[in-house]
Amino acid sequence: SDKNNFPGFLGSNHATPLAQGPLKDDWTKACPPEWTALQRQEKCISVQEAVYGTKLLAKLEAIKEAVDPAGMFTCEYCIGDKSAKRGELKRGKAKTSKKSKAKTSKE
Repeated sequence: SDKNNFPGFLGSNHATPLAQGPLKDDWTKACPPEWTALQRQEKCISVQEAVYGTKLLAKLEAIKEAVDPAGMFTCEYCIGDKSAKRGELKRGKAKTSKKSKAKTSKE
């Protein structure tokens, strides 16, 4: 088996924001739910890759980038969602934006 070509297995109707693929280095082990969002992002297969697989996800991301380079049509955890790749995960507090920090300090 090709360790760089994860086969999609998760049905998209079961893909929730809390869903995650297995560990990147051992596909037989589940991603620990107690890990932080940043740990899960670094060490686990993404939910998009768990649904579509490595090769198809790359093709879909290329199409999305060609059709919508400005990212006008996007949603959290969807194909082409760049916030998840940058670590700006809301539920895991992997990165807090300056805007949200300012808002929190005013409250």
